[in-house]
Amino acid sequence: MHPERSIALALALLAVGCAGVQRDTDTDRLNASVMAAQGTAIAHVFWSVSIGEPEPFDINAREVGGVAVAAEAGVVVACGRTGQIQGRSIHDGELVWQMTVEFGLQSTPAAGGHNDIYLGMSDGRILSLDARTGDIVWSYQAASPFHGAVTVGERSVYAIAADNTLYAMDRATGQLLWRHAQTRPTGIVLMGAPHVLENEDGSVVAGFSDGRLVRLSPRGDVLWIADLSSEQRQLVDVDVRPLAMADVYVASSFTGGIAAVDPGTGRVIWTVDEQGATSPVEVDDETLTLTTSGGRMLWLRARTGEVLRVLDLEAEAVTALVEHNGMLLAASKGQGVFALGAASPWIFTRFDAGTGFSAAPVVGADSVFALDNRGSLYRFQLSRTSAPPGTVNP
Repeated sequence: MHPERSIALALALLAVGCAGVQRDTDTDRLNASVMAAQGTAIAHVFWSVSIGEPEPFDINAREVGGVAVAAEAGVVVACGRTGQIQGRSIHDGELVWQMTVEFGLQSTPAAGGHNDIYLGMSDGRILSLDARTGDIVWSYQAASPFHGAVTVGERSVYAIAADNTLYAMDRATGQLLWRHAQTRPTGIVLMGAPHVLENEDGSVVAGFSDGRLVRLSPRGDVLWIADLSSEQRQLVDVDVRPLAMADVYVASSFTGGIAAVDPGTGRVIWTVDEQGATSPVEVDDETLTLTTSGGRMLWLRARTGEVLRVLDLEAEAVTALVEHNGMLLAASKGQGVFALGAASPWIFTRFDAGTGFSAAPVVGADSVFALDNRGSLYRFQLSRTSAPPGTVNP
């Protein structure tokens, strides 16, 4: 598919809002269904290109394939599900460079602040690439495959391997700084690994597939371990990026629910029984929001865990949220990319390409980049034209 420049609404776009909101006065919870509400946001599609179409019956984890934006280099890097790694011009989608591997990629790329791109490989390597050329700057060989995302810190990069080992490497050279091996569970686990939270003091907080949230010192020493797992000993993965806000860390176990942990001691302060929660996002000083794999969006009070509002997206396999133009975006397996209200249960619009988006959208260079399940990469912008009732347009 050739790039299509400056084509507004080239794909089918469904504008949906939350008319008919009902309030449950006992719990003060808003229960919103997806109802039509035209004219709340518009989309402008710049181009779309094919990165590599998977086999018709190819079933992979959500983390397979993804996008990273190296804005300074003017390049967006996308990994298809067929072993294709491509660098394409942000401006028009033209191919800048390409790399092909002989095995399926099971990680998503991560961008640094300059021209650096990082990628975990199924053969156990971490690669640092020059986004301008695709050349390998350095490579580190680990003992186990990498199925999740690489986290880019101030001076280090972090990645969790399939054997539940967290690696910290020097960002410039790839030299191993330290590693932490967490218990590897014997039950069923999710094929993926979360981003790591790097604090200002250099310590890190990471989740593991044994249901533990671990805080480590800048040298990799264990400061505390919090157990977020449930009585069900399978799929207890802490498969999200922790959020630091309101004097707590907020994270979740896939089957154990959402939890807040004391930063100093690792003591669990509160829990909310909501399975399949994605990485939380801060709304304001007191409130956070997140989506779930079952298609719900929740707003919670960070200090207490009180559920303030709930929106049912009527979708499945919903990804984590990212911010764009005053909205929060989340992709879904079958319903396209939702543009959502940050502070209220409101759906501005839905970007529907006719197939699912299992990889989370990425925001960069004032645009949204999304890779669908057919291997097509889109660059588009979403702009609000009106606000939910009772709010003021920015």
